[in-house]
Amino acid sequence: MVIAVVLLGFGGWQARSLLWDTVRGTAESCSPRGGTGNGSQGQQTQECLVTWTADGKRHASTVSFDGATDLSHTDQQLFVDGENAYVTNQRHLGPVMLGAGLLLAVIGIVLRRRGAQK
Repeated sequence: MVIAVVLLGFGGWQARSLLWDTVRGTAESCSPRGGTGNGSQGQQTQECLVTWTADGKRHASTVSFDGATDLSHTDQQLFVDGENAYVTNQRHLGPVMLGAGLLLAVIGIVLRRRGAQK
């Protein structure tokens, strides 16, 4: 049940980005972040300073992108809310976590009720 509550909370937090605006931004500069693995490169990510214009104002935020390819000076599609930004390809993360949390909560409640009846 504890894991279900954590997944529901984090999934809800991530799913809120589905209500944010979608804009095109520019990855100004990127810094690679190495992955972990047994003697291999592992999952590579990069942190990029991304800028965009919304409501006539210029905004900036640091966004994590998957992959080792340098995205500096490229256009990227983002979910934005004020100074917060997420990559749109992470759109599925919130709903998946909400679904997993809900499933674990239902299973936990059913098992708890069965255990109380014995």
